[in-house]
Amino acid sequence: MNFIRLFLRPVKLHLLLLLDNYMRLKLLPAFLLAALSVTLLSLFLYAKSSENGLKHEFSEEEEESEMDATVDCGGVERWAVKVFTDPLANTIDWTPKSTTIAHLVAITTPKPGTTMPRYQPVEDSTYIFNCRITIKKAEGDDDIHLVLSDGVNTIIGEIPDPACPSVATSPKAAQFTIARDWVLKNIGKGNVNTINIPPVTITGVAFIDPPHGQTGAAPNNLEIHSIIDIHFTVFTGVNELMQKEGSIKIYPNPFSSETAFSTEIDLKNATLTVYNSFGQQVKQMNNISGHSFTFQRDNLPAGLYIIRLSQDKKIVATERVVIGL
Repeated sequence: MNFIRLFLRPVKLHLLLLLDNYMRLKLLPAFLLAALSVTLLSLFLYAKSSENGLKHEFSEEEEESEMDATVDCGGVERWAVKVFTDPLANTIDWTPKSTTIAHLVAITTPKPGTTMPRYQPVEDSTYIFNCRITIKKAEGDDDIHLVLSDGVNTIIGEIPDPACPSVATSPKAAQFTIARDWVLKNIGKGNVNTINIPPVTITGVAFIDPPHGQTGAAPNNLEIHSIIDIHFTVFTGVNELMQKEGSIKIYPNPFSSETAFSTEIDLKNATLTVYNSFGQQVKQMNNISGHSFTFQRDNLPAGLYIIRLSQDKKIVATERVVIGL
């Protein structure tokens, strides 16, 4: 555009001067005078049309660039709900409820819509649970996408980027920064398809995401979006629980509703303690006597468990059991 202006401006001025001089001296025949006038008018119109065309072209490019920047930084669908800047964000209970992935993926959720407001009572709850991170993805909207697993079930957890203007206004922007720094330090940048780190404890708010082929998505479309805290789990590890393996038989194993325990030891007021795969006690049976007894699943979610049989303050046996779906 500047080139056209620089080129046409002296040409236009030169032709105007020539035309003025020749008209004063009356040296030009009428037909040449008309030809010069048409040429000058054509150049003027061409300059105007070229300038307007370039302005329009540059305007479209700038608009596209701005749109691309908006899409690439931050999301679109229910984005305000994800980053806690929606009108109902003040209804969120920030006190974490202890839970498991098995419980989260079993929560009844509505069919998510792209413009659905914050859904209560699910999306106003903050949860804390232990899990393993199996996959990390760098999303197009700059979110960190994590696949969280309990060994059987998976759920997605995401951390937005506070560098995005739409995220910077979130009341939890500082927590997002800390959580993202933790992931980058302990897992790394970009996509990581195989992650081998100890179990972690996740704290975040539940979110129902419209399905679009997400890696690790839960069957009820529930996610933790956004994660506001993440750290390595501090617990009594499975290796410590498995210090003593005794002569105890479990059949069937895996099982779905109940299984039978048998041992050569004559039990008297023994205690069976059940731990999940993170070393947390989840169930206990007391006053067990005899050589055999039945174990009921009750409300335990599917997964791997460690059972410890003790008597007179001594560990009799420790074994692994698997509860199926």
